[in-house]
Amino acid sequence: MIRIAIATDDGSTVSEKMFTVAKKFKIYDMDEEAGTLTFVEDRENSLITKEDVRNLSEEEYCKLLHEKVLNDVNIVIGTMSTRLSYYYFLSNNVQILFVERGTPIDLVEEYLRKVAEELSRELAEESELEGA
Repeated sequence: MIRIAIATDDGSTVSEKMFTVAKKFKIYDMDEEAGTLTFVEDRENSLITKEDVRNLSEEEYCKLLHEKVLNDVNIVIGTMSTRLSYYYFLSNNVQILFVERGTPIDLVEEYLRKVAEELSRELAEESELEGA
């Protein structure tokens, strides 16, 4: 199972801001064996409204975002990030993927569903080869 977060501000397009300051994240589970993508929840980025995080360094903010909001996520999809936030999440085993600004979330979902189906087919073929 792969948990994916898509950064968004309006719920319909990928956020045009740094993914770390998106208002919320659409959370999905990709089951590569079953070949499915399932919407889990809209998760608010509660950190952007808290006054006490404004004085944190970027690294401290990324750590807090990872621990408090994205602690169960394997992949984050956004339109941009700083070098530090990109490396912070990568070094904590979270892949960061980028799409063009204004990309509709529906298109990202469609692509992810195709990827899930392809992974499922590949796993089934590998299983058949191993069983032969």
